[in-house]
Amino acid sequence: MAKKNAIQIAKVKYKESEGRIFIGYTRKSDEFTDIRTSNSDEKAAPEFYEAMDALQAHAGSILGFTQKQIESLRPHTVTFSYDKKDRMSAVISCVYETPNGKKTNINTPLMQCPVEDAGDMGIQFFAEDTVKALWDLELQARKYLDGKRAQVALFGEEADEEATEPPVWNDMGEGEENIAAIASGQTGDVVVPMRR
Repeated sequence: MAKKNAIQIAKVKYKESEGRIFIGYTRKSDEFTDIRTSNSDEKAAPEFYEAMDALQAHAGSILGFTQKQIESLRPHTVTFSYDKKDRMSAVISCVYETPNGKKTNINTPLMQCPVEDAGDMGIQFFAEDTVKALWDLELQARKYLDGKRAQVALFGEEADEEATEPPVWNDMGEGEENIAAIASGQTGDVVVPMRR
């Protein structure tokens, strides 16, 4: 029996200046390994951007930055790699704005998720909260590939906003007299929405 296709995210990059999201990934099955990329200017769901921004403090901590330096750090890319046991390692790439306003790219060292059987092999491990933040970004990248994007309703309004009924329903109630008033056109200049 063939395995279900398995996807491994290799790289997640958000180029803020262009509004582009790049995701490199491999799709594995029993028959093949397919290397694919997605490069889109379609906006992601807010959780994607939140997951990328959440890496700011983690990258700063790994790099030994002060709080003020961390505030000048903007994560933009995570490069994932996996060993033969599918244990994740990653590099977090950021733009750092120096005190004189110059911008430079800076990377964390390649670090691995903690494992119990590592022994003393000189491997650097992520803190547990950093691992959680990385897996959250990886999950958001998967959701983006699956089509979870920022949804915009007609006329440019955000679809996430709660649809609220016009206040006319609160004022009018639902009694027979109101139905009769609506039928006879005695609602004044108020447009009465129809309930579904």
